[in-house]
Amino acid sequence: MILFFRIIVDLLWSYKIFTITISIVAFILAIQKILKYKFKKKEIPIYSTIVVFIILLTTALLKDFSSSSIVIWGKVFFSLTLFLLGVHNNSLYKDSKNIAKLSIIIVSLHFIMALLGIGYKHWGATNTFSGLYFFKTDLALSMVICLIYILYFFKPKRDIIKIVIVALTIYLVFISNARMHLLSSFLIVALYLIRRQVVTNPLRTFFIGAPILSFSFVAILTIIVLFVPKGFLTIDFDNFYSDSNMQGRNQIWDILLNQFYRSDIYDRIFGLGLNADVKINLLYGSSEEVYNAHNGFLYLLVSTGYTGLTLFLLLGYLFMKRFVRLTRPKTSSAHAETFLMTFLSFLLLFYISSLSTVSIIFQQQTWFFFFWCGVLYNSAYFAKKNYAIISDKRMDVTSERNLSIPHI
Repeated sequence: MILFFRIIVDLLWSYKIFTITISIVAFILAIQKILKYKFKKKEIPIYSTIVVFIILLTTALLKDFSSSSIVIWGKVFFSLTLFLLGVHNNSLYKDSKNIAKLSIIIVSLHFIMALLGIGYKHWGATNTFSGLYFFKTDLALSMVICLIYILYFFKPKRDIIKIVIVALTIYLVFISNARMHLLSSFLIVALYLIRRQVVTNPLRTFFIGAPILSFSFVAILTIIVLFVPKGFLTIDFDNFYSDSNMQGRNQIWDILLNQFYRSDIYDRIFGLGLNADVKINLLYGSSEEVYNAHNGFLYLLVSTGYTGLTLFLLLGYLFMKRFVRLTRPKTSSAHAETFLMTFLSFLLLFYISSLSTVSIIFQQQTWFFFFWCGVLYNSAYFAKKNYAIISDKRMDVTSERNLSIPHI
């Protein structure tokens, strides 16, 4: 239920004490799981990679030791503990159904606010909807998280009910003017529609589906640009790297890359420190405002060097390798498909949003990402011998007819 309360805490973002409290609770729960857990040899690669990554983060913290760096380190560290909670969760489907119900309430509330004209903010010359959240991207990210839970864990008697709620959720993402999350929403819904094909043959589906999805999204985006209402952000197809498209991020990225490659070889290998991106932008940027890297991969490169970025990409590779391994069986239970596709949706959301934000330091997203990565290694749902999916009653195992799956 920790993710259920995470969503509520994010709504109460102005009260930092709630964020601190739930992080400490998650850490205590993770420690309890570690003390009781017997690690398996096959899990050595993933756990050792996480440990080395934490050590490297600590090294980057010590290199640029400040209150800001301590906060960043704490956010990433506490987020990584969610991996352990995903590994040891025994009521996943029940908890996720409750989160889906909460998601419907949040979407409905924000839709009413949007209709009443409450929660809008002007971002430059653009009108954006942020609802109960601090910024438009926070609202959009919350809506995409709600979208994932609604798609996979909301089971109404009539499909039209789910379709309407999904449409309302995407509408809220659209009026937030967070274009990257509009892309995430489109791809997540597309994944849901072909979920069976993805689970049964992920590699083939990717190579065939990726070009089709890319073309479809560009077509939809073009239609939106042609008929977009006044006051919304548009897309400049003539110069994709323009200031209007990147909203100034291109200037930030150029400055960070230039300064990174001017640093010595040791700093390029191990990074300049966890708060280096902000300091560089303050020193060399054209604005007096404080900006971070606005790109998760660039942030890891600057703050933890080639080593940190490589380790984090290795984590992504190990998670995807595990995902593909779990999709090998030709027959799968409904819960297996749901859990695997939920993981893939959060993975997709994380990497897409990392293109425009430093996702790894925002717990609103990293908690869900690392938790569902941990679910892949949860033996309560992906049993070693028969790939059994155990229900929330623990003793109620799905029928043998659905468990005719080879060893993992």
